[in-house]
Amino acid sequence: MTIDTCSSYTRFVYGPLGGWGSSVILAPVFWTADGLQQAKYINTQIYTTCDQALIVLAGTLAGLSFSGTLSIDAPANDKLTAHVSMTTSGTVTLATDRPWEAFKPVMISTMYESSTVWDADYATIGNDTYPLSTSGWVVSSPVATTHFGVVGGDSSWKANAPTVAIDLAGVSSPLVTGWMTQSADPNDDNGSLWAATTDVQSSWSYDITVSQ
Repeated sequence: MTIDTCSSYTRFVYGPLGGWGSSVILAPVFWTADGLQQAKYINTQIYTTCDQALIVLAGTLAGLSFSGTLSIDAPANDKLTAHVSMTTSGTVTLATDRPWEAFKPVMISTMYESSTVWDADYATIGNDTYPLSTSGWVVSSPVATTHFGVVGGDSSWKANAPTVAIDLAGVSSPLVTGWMTQSADPNDDNGSLWAATTDVQSSWSYDITVSQ
């Protein structure tokens, strides 16, 4: 596992043969009248035991303070599971013209340049699958669901990219959608999939499963 302490982008591998791929953004992402608000620095503390890692993280974004934990179980049978629990405090006014993405408790960041160059081959939202096109909305309207993710595998760019699944049981009334931006640089993520809510959440939790 690796975590970027500027943005909170976190990548996991499911086992010794797993490759790097899609990231999970742990800090909340939201829109205000001043534009997109996304973490630029987080404080982290890491604790480990023989079979679990615990990361405590905190930060402040546009007047909203957030803190939480990421607990990671030891991988087994080409699968890794983790649990995220977050809280916020403070006051922030969300943008009113971003109904599908006003407040995002969790996001997956990924790359799909073409049918042969990708970190994720397609998306899963609820019980359905959706192609990751090179640009535009992943779904035409947001889906009310308790789980979403991206499916990895082998492309000409990436071997053994992980499948990442998010269980939203601890998020209040989430709507899931995503956006792809046209890009010719496979080193830059050009797509994201997220759970959104219409107001600022004071607390939430979710589970991450990373598998072959």
